[in-house]
Amino acid sequence: NEMWRYRALRALKLEQPERALENFRFAAKYGDKFSQHALSLMHWHGVGTPVDRAQAYAWADLAAERGYRDLLLLREKMWMELDARGRAQALLLGEEMYAHYGDALAKPRMEWAMRRALANATGSRLGFEKDRIRFMAGHRFPVRATEGLGVSEQHYFADEGWKPGSYWREQDRQWEAQVIVLPPEPLPD
Repeated sequence: NEMWRYRALRALKLEQPERALENFRFAAKYGDKFSQHALSLMHWHGVGTPVDRAQAYAWADLAAERGYRDLLLLREKMWMELDARGRAQALLLGEEMYAHYGDALAKPRMEWAMRRALANATGSRLGFEKDRIRFMAGHRFPVRATEGLGVSEQHYFADEGWKPGSYWREQDRQWEAQVIVLPPEPLPD
């Protein structure tokens, strides 16, 4: 999820919102609440996609699934701005989305991906180096050696990156310290 989130944020920086939307969706499949939150805002404001307030609410509801205060407040703000038709549509979309992106499926999917990635992290025992990870001081995320960057070994192998319980606790800790700043909205005259 972190890789897809990073790619999505990079795409936004490069003014490629459609690509960012796609990458945020990939990250959202692994229970990434930041990406689900970003998707809600992109659909709400029409960034890389037409404005779809019902879809935005469904993403906001997924993002708020773990009870993070700021995400709950944003979800409720969106709900209050939907009309009856939009609310009904959002509830239908939400059912479909929970069946694919909800924590009941996303967390096991992420935990499987963590186990698989850790097993493949060291490269080939036969000396093949194309996909090896380079460890360097000061970097948090792994980057393939062919990209010329790296990650600190201490951060890469920390429990919060590989042990599901520690990982989910770290995610909770980060959201407890998070403050969401919404874009300014024009006030009526």
